[in-house]
Amino acid sequence: MEKITINNNSFVRAGFLALVFLTVIPAGCKNFTDLPEFSIRGPVCKGCQMSFDFYNNAGVEIKNIQVRMNVYDKKTDSPAEKIAVTVECAFDCSIMPLESGQFYASLEEYFEGVRTMELGIDDFYVSRVLYSNGRVWKDLFGFYSQFYSH
Repeated sequence: MEKITINNNSFVRAGFLALVFLTVIPAGCKNFTDLPEFSIRGPVCKGCQMSFDFYNNAGVEIKNIQVRMNVYDKKTDSPAEKIAVTVECAFDCSIMPLESGQFYASLEEYFEGVRTMELGIDDFYVSRVLYSNGRVWKDLFGFYSQFYSH
């Protein structure tokens, strides 16, 4: 009669891989229960000026908004400056529930000598919202942008 042996190392390895799969993989996924409670219209870029409309759908006042975007030269479709392509702007505000606000930013400070350049914006998204109750909503990579953009 042949003796059957079971290699304990393969069970340990399989258990370790299952543990990694069940804990590490879901931790990297975005939690879709924390959907944004706002909507935006825009951005619109004219010369070196950018603007967008922000509507607060939450039941609490918004105190600060941060947005991120990539800026490029519309004529050549290339980055406006090799040094600063991604721009982040913060806006202190007071937007009450179910109200909206319009925001403007000059992009000129980010790019020297671009007055004659026509700038374009892509990958625009809200990266942070601060509510009056202290709650902070974050989206550091623009995962939620399809939920609130018009």
